[in-house]
Amino acid sequence: MNKKMFVSIMVVSLITLGLILTVNAQTILDMNWDSNLGNVDVTFTADDDDRMGFYTEGNYIKGSLYAKDYDDNPYGYGVDSFLTTTNAYVEGGFIEYAVNRTDSKTSYGAAGQKSYSFVGSTGNASMDYRVSTNYASMKACQYGFASSKNFEANGGYFEVLHTLTDSDDDGASVYVEGSGSAVIKLMGAQSAGSSFNMGHLGVCGDGEEAWDDNYAKLQASGTGVFNVNAWADNSISVHEGGWTIPGDGTDNSAFYDLTVGYSGEFNYLDFGVAGN
Repeated sequence: MNKKMFVSIMVVSLITLGLILTVNAQTILDMNWDSNLGNVDVTFTADDDDRMGFYTEGNYIKGSLYAKDYDDNPYGYGVDSFLTTTNAYVEGGFIEYAVNRTDSKTSYGAAGQKSYSFVGSTGNASMDYRVSTNYASMKACQYGFASSKNFEANGGYFEVLHTLTDSDDDGASVYVEGSGSAVIKLMGAQSAGSSFNMGHLGVCGDGEEAWDDNYAKLQASGTGVFNVNAWADNSISVHEGGWTIPGDGTDNSAFYDLTVGYSGEFNYLDFGVAGN
């Protein structure tokens, strides 16, 4: 029987919220909060298919969190579809958001893909991000959800980090820290089996050329350090310049490290990478 459960939570004033949901039927989590000096701590486990974790705390927090285990088992593969989104804001604090894909139709490759995002600032920071999984892959497609920015921070000191890994824990990360402001736009990412694609275009049904210089980019001002890493066994493709870093099949034998220190206005228009 296809049971349904709906959870709706409004969090106001001074709060400390801890919520753990273990899901074995179609379930929707829909949360909103608006609080001074509070925190929100959520773990959502969709049976054996996915695990989502969210945490935020600060002097002021506001936002929403959505998660849905579809309990649909498409094609009888024994793996349900899953979707989670957040629009979150914090002042004088941080936001963490993680998704772990824990099951897969094995002919599409092993499970174990992970998405992790962090923003924090002495000033303010925000996160607007969407992740979905099914029997074949993990995707983070932002078009139609958060098309102008995904991670933003402003303040005397801030950090922004996003990491995507595959079933072998190969993957890529984008990181910026500094003083001033930074906005990261990451419109599409995907990980399936032992491959990953962080902003390398064409991963979410988007026209590749239409998103050149507008798909995986940083806009920053002030002073700081910008870093993009990728690590893989066989190869890494860097979208800007269209070049490839070969590996020999051994663990992390292909490696990419871009590090830029900046002062003033700084834009990096295409940091997309992919690997396997």
